Amino acid sequence: MREMCASVPPAVKNETWREFELLTAKIQKDISPEAVITHDEKIVGRSDAEHQCDVVLRAPIGQLEFTCVIECKDHNEPIGSEVMRAFIGKIADLPTVHQGIMVSAAGFTRDALKLARGHRIKTYKLVDAQNVRWRHEALLPIVFISVNLAGAMNKFVGADGHPRTFYTADGLIVSEDKMYLYDSQTQAYRRVREVLEEMWDLTLDERIPTPEHQVASEPGRFLFYLGENRHEPVLIQAAFTPAITYHYNTISLAMCQGFIDEQESRLVPGSYETTPLDTHVIIHDWPSTTEKAKVPFVPVNFFYLCGFIHRKPRTPRHFTIGRTSGAPDDDAIIL
Repeated sequence: MREMCASVPPAVKNETWREFELLTAKIQKDISPEAVITHDEKIVGRSDAEHQCDVVLRAPIGQLEFTCVIECKDHNEPIGSEVMRAFIGKIADLPTVHQGIMVSAAGFTRDALKLARGHRIKTYKLVDAQNVRWRHEALLPIVFISVNLAGAMNKFVGADGHPRTFYTADGLIVSEDKMYLYDSQTQAYRRVREVLEEMWDLTLDERIPTPEHQVASEPGRFLFYLGENRHEPVLIQAAFTPAITYHYNTISLAMCQGFIDEQESRLVPGSYETTPLDTHVIIHDWPSTTEKAKVPFVPVNFFYLCGFIHRKPRTPRHFTIGRTSGAPDDDAIIL
């Protein structure tokens, strides 16, 4: 077994201590893929004492470097104030270290948490859903956003760049159900509503539209059908009004390696995979709100549940969500 730091009182560790440290390093790498993570590093402090550090994280912030030391405690009992005080002393003696984190297998006593909070030490409990020893309850707080098309405003622009309105022979504006566009790309006649739905889908691939965000069709693609085999090239400009609903819940995880923040009572996941989810259940049974500010917790992520349900679903009926490392999946949208 390695030599303990002089500043840390001896503690009894079980035979899994090295596995615990390596898993802590892996989880931190999953959370911070751009950072440099080292294991079992020795750093000399102000006192000239050499401190053994279980895991060290270094990450650039602009032209500076952020350094964090993580202490791992795979003990059978919650970490007490004596062990916490020793770690606080270690961090204080390391001039290049900006943050200290202690990761425990069994949590912390109330006095230890109070000490940590007073010295800005983060306190995590390690979670590994596949390991009997570290399988703590891990619920992923998450929000699914269902987005539907509530309305669209559109206008036609002629070849001269001016708005264009089309009239029937008796002077009435042509109703939408009588409007047809010739699509030069597909060489087919299409209803205006169908074209607008396609424009909505394409816009939704990039962002959630707002009424202030105007999109336009490809120049030269559409010709307005005037009847009697007559056509006029037009550009379609549209602005969409979305109907957004936030469905929120905490999800049990089939697989998870991460940390539970003992001071903030929240999950900090590294890699994870949810249990199977059902779109129908999410939409119809989960609590929901149309105001993001009324979601009662801070989710790990917002997930884009579906686009225009009647045309181009973004999510199958039954699905799982997983993350192996780094940023959330591509389906995640932050509003």
